[in-house]
Amino acid sequence: MKATGLGKVDITVGIPTYVGDDVKQQREVARGNLAVFTGFPFFQRLFRPSGFGPEADRMEKGGGGAALSDRLLDAVCLLGPLARCREQLAAFRAAGTDLPILMPSVDVDGARALIKAFRRLNSAPLRVDGKGRAESRASRTPTTSCSVPRVEGGSDREWRETDSG
Repeated sequence: MKATGLGKVDITVGIPTYVGDDVKQQREVARGNLAVFTGFPFFQRLFRPSGFGPEADRMEKGGGGAALSDRLLDAVCLLGPLARCREQLAAFRAAGTDLPILMPSVDVDGARALIKAFRRLNSAPLRVDGKGRAESRASRTPTTSCSVPRVEGGSDREWRETDSG
């Protein structure tokens, strides 16, 4: 049965993001940050039909971060120089992502660097509707969200700003 009276559903994707000039180094940082997920059967099952069977096999055998091939990381992360990350982000949007959520490295400095890298040059305030949603779909303004995990002595924070393209 199809639900009536509901609008279009926005597609939101959490994208691990590692910005830096050395792609090889950023892949190693990504492997270190994402290794924990390789032990979860959900992710092993997710990657196999997505074309990453050998990687899923290595995950099932406890391969940790080493199970994450360059090809897999390039498919699920934004990593490398800012221009490359912006191209990868555009590919996610072209594939149907309405609200990409950029997930920085787990440290505070990584989160701050990510926010700075993707900050809109124009510092116009973000418009939020009455339900706390950034920009309306009708405005066609791409929005990017960056969530930073709770850090000791800190608080949960979420930044949303319109992307300048």
